[in-house]
Amino acid sequence: MARYREKELIGTREVLAAFLFMDKEDFLVPLSSFTQSDSPWRLSTASAIEGLGSVLSAATLPLALTHDAVSSSLLQRFDSAAQIRNLKNFSAGEKPTAESQIAAYRSAKKQAQDFSSSEKGRAKIRDDIIDILASHLYTDALQIAAEQLLAQTVIGTWTVFETFVRSIATDWVNAAPASASSILNAKELKDDIGKQPISFGTLSSHGFDLSKKMGNALFDGKRLDRFRVMKGVLKALFGTAEVQRSLGHGLHLLNQERNLLVHNRGVVDADFKEMTGSESPIGEKLSIEADSVEASLLAVRTAIVAVLSAAETKFSESHH
Repeated sequence: MARYREKELIGTREVLAAFLFMDKEDFLVPLSSFTQSDSPWRLSTASAIEGLGSVLSAATLPLALTHDAVSSSLLQRFDSAAQIRNLKNFSAGEKPTAESQIAAYRSAKKQAQDFSSSEKGRAKIRDDIIDILASHLYTDALQIAAEQLLAQTVIGTWTVFETFVRSIATDWVNAAPASASSILNAKELKDDIGKQPISFGTLSSHGFDLSKKMGNALFDGKRLDRFRVMKGVLKALFGTAEVQRSLGHGLHLLNQERNLLVHNRGVVDADFKEMTGSESPIGEKLSIEADSVEASLLAVRTAIVAVLSAAETKFSESHH
């Protein structure tokens, strides 16, 4: 159901709750150092970065489109004024030359850029963006679209993390086949991986040579989509204190929200309340705000950085 009504005053707070304001390039900076590595999991790293970048690009599309519209409108205003002033250089009824129009446009563009860089200009652009986004929230259809965009961001963020865990675990065991024993001997993974032997079909598909494909064989057909299992795998392979801390409440909440959105259309049930301590009433749609989505993105980034740091350190130590 739409959150706001036409008679209500929609301002900055509501806009900040409904739309995500994050810079993709800044967000990805902590991951950039890992792209220089020639490690066996470099493709997993690149895929995670690309995935998070794609999620953020989609999530911040309303901001990007609105910013472009505001900037274009600003340039048009300066250009209109410049073209009018240009008429002073010509007689009444005389058409301005193409060269003079181009010069006027270039002058207007410079003025628009200078204004945009000024404190007054930045404030003007900021306020115009907020006003435009706020106007969208008066429309039920656009309110719902904004809510769905945040929901899809939650789902996409979890998918990136889930894919990363399977990928780097596979890559690690492929590179260090003996590490499979840490997975098979982990008590918390006995029922999920330890009791499921590698099948003849899997062996056959890898030509009965698992020296470089042990990870693929070990995790083939295994469900690594449950957070409990993912934590167990990462603990067994990269059990540093930093990794353990990163796999905390933020990721647990993201996982539960994702499951509720995917499996129950976002309608709060008793299991969700028990698992998260949420105060949302049973039977109502889960209210997702941009702050919580941003926290989820940061939690995933923190965990990926922690895992990659542990992997790089462990790999370096084993090769020296």
